[in-house]
Amino acid sequence: MATSQRRLVRAGRALRHPIMVPRYLNARRKLLYLLFRQRRNNGILSVNLERRTGFFSHLAWATPILSYCHEYKLIPHVTVSNPRYTDPRRGPDCLAYFFENPAQEFIDANLVETTTIHEFRDLGLPAWCSSQLTLEHGSMLFHRYMPVRQEIVDEVDEFCAAHFEGRSVLGVHFRGTDKHKEAPRVSSEQCRQAISRYLTEHPEVDRVFVASDESPFIRYIQDAFRSVRVCFCDDQRSDGTLAVHDPASGGDNYKKGREAVVNCMLLSRCHTLIRTVSTLSGWASVFNPSLPIILLNEPYPGNFWFPDREMISRPRMADQ
Repeated sequence: MATSQRRLVRAGRALRHPIMVPRYLNARRKLLYLLFRQRRNNGILSVNLERRTGFFSHLAWATPILSYCHEYKLIPHVTVSNPRYTDPRRGPDCLAYFFENPAQEFIDANLVETTTIHEFRDLGLPAWCSSQLTLEHGSMLFHRYMPVRQEIVDEVDEFCAAHFEGRSVLGVHFRGTDKHKEAPRVSSEQCRQAISRYLTEHPEVDRVFVASDESPFIRYIQDAFRSVRVCFCDDQRSDGTLAVHDPASGGDNYKKGREAVVNCMLLSRCHTLIRTVSTLSGWASVFNPSLPIILLNEPYPGNFWFPDREMISRPRMADQ
């Protein structure tokens, strides 16, 4: 059956479904209202995301907005209000601490109105903005519209020069604490076994870079692999009970966000990445779409978000 015929069949099924038409019309209403409110913005689509979640989940919301703006030649302006990462000394937009907007000067001179949303569906963006995202397209969108600030890049470059240069590096990201709500928890032993298999099959690897929100895991890997150098770069972690971004865990809000971005970029610079489900290490594949990965678990149904959704749906895994 030709592509056009399949689309007609799907459209016919959708029209017969009792909730699809109302859902579509409601989404169109929200999108038209958004565009109506921002008609004075001189081609700027300005959205503030107000939510209390982990840092990289903000980027999962920002990417479809960038995709929509790219398609319709709008200027994206995405900000984030999140008390878990906001530092009053640095301003209300915690995304701007680490990412810049090449059109910021034009935005400052022309922006009239920003729409604040608490749920992504409040935007009413077409489904293709999310469903058709690829790692390569997401990478292009962020390099073009939201590049990482130079001081963050410099910090990553400095760490790589000290620890990665001239070496074969295996990256490991272990997401613990509250992640079991979205995906089956992987034990430290399962992760150790995966690392051990990889090192046996790739004897040229002489360095392991570990990123984790759990201090006990870092110590566990250091003790388990003494024949290779194990390195890491941050100092704000959980004891395994509360997520590091949970306000009850304390710590420096700005430093939490900075360490998340730096760790993600460092993982993207590794030769292969062994990881558990997480938007942080998922974003390493947006920074580097060709990065080979070994994914140790998958999200529960209903939690397949970009970029993990896109990676799981196509062959991108390293040999396991």
